[in-house]
Amino acid sequence: EGVRPLEIKDRVKRILGEHGIFDRNEGDLNLGIKGIEDIREKMLPRLCTAAKTKTFNLEWMEALEAENMVDVAEMTLRSALVRKESRGLHERIDYPEANAEWLKHIIIKKVDGEMSFSTEAVTFPYVQPK
Repeated sequence: EGVRPLEIKDRVKRILGEHGIFDRNEGDLNLGIKGIEDIREKMLPRLCTAAKTKTFNLEWMEALEAENMVDVAEMTLRSALVRKESRGLHERIDYPEANAEWLKHIIIKKVDGEMSFSTEAVTFPYVQPK
């Protein structure tokens, strides 16, 4: 008994579709993060496959992908929440304009099992943006 990988993957896709792609705003991003945290706390510990061997078990691959999808979804949502501007494909309806102060990379690290975010200025050694 437990949760099958495709159920988790479908749930992650649904959360990102509802809260992480279009019309991003702080409230929706926080709802998406809450949804991903619920998956991490309630579903991932119960992740299971029908076959109990790792050899030639395609569902095992799906399980590994499901775990990675949860991590990547959380990183995506939290990074979008940190970036308080709109730039390129990253659009925030609560911050509709690009902000020169946000010409930065967002760096994500895992520290003591938790995601840590920092920023680093973008450098332009060859061409300067307008």
